Amino acid sequence: MIKKQFLITFLFLLFFTKSYAFEVKIKVLLEGPLQGSSMTTLLVNELKKNHANVPNDAVDIVNIEIRTSLSTNPLETKKGFLLKDGSVVDYATLSPILHFSATGNAYYVVVKHRNHLPIASKNVVSHQSTCDLTNAQNVFGDTKILHGKAVMIAGNVHNETGDMYEINASDFYVVSKAKDDQLTGYIIQDANLDGIVNEKDFQIVKSNAEKLYFSQIQ
Repeated sequence: MIKKQFLITFLFLLFFTKSYAFEVKIKVLLEGPLQGSSMTTLLVNELKKNHANVPNDAVDIVNIEIRTSLSTNPLETKKGFLLKDGSVVDYATLSPILHFSATGNAYYVVVKHRNHLPIASKNVVSHQSTCDLTNAQNVFGDTKILHGKAVMIAGNVHNETGDMYEINASDFYVVSKAKDDQLTGYIIQDANLDGIVNEKDFQIVKSNAEKLYFSQIQ
């Protein structure tokens, strides 16, 4: 009888408490390149100069973090290609399912981009689910809505200690100077990701700097 109970307990632990590597799908939009319901892919050729296996519908590269709390450091970070429809594929495998080595049933998800403010899930995201950060109800803190969708806010181009996660006069100055210098290419001052720093970038950053957008996510 004791052996039977032991066997039942063992089988329960084996099948119902098994640890799985965390998997998640991501959907997120960048303000800068957003036009209607999708984003432009004008930097794809620039991306292909320095990265392998770049999808033809890639917008840019993003970093995906999983955390046990939004106030703690990332447990793990993965790089991915952001596609024009807002989906993210793994940087190495191009899988739409991002596989993390961490085991657990749910984590907070944070997405970071080189010249947009970070965005994070308001609640933990379950294993093998989709984290849709285009839905404002799923986003932590205040967010910006464009075309009915939550977006990552453009213009975080002056990434110095002290104002790394806010858009202010420093960002405005950096873009203004790049505009005057007519800079082109894959550069951080290019807020709308079209490969040229011009009046469009100037207006995006000016507007967001005037509103003093900032992120509570570090």
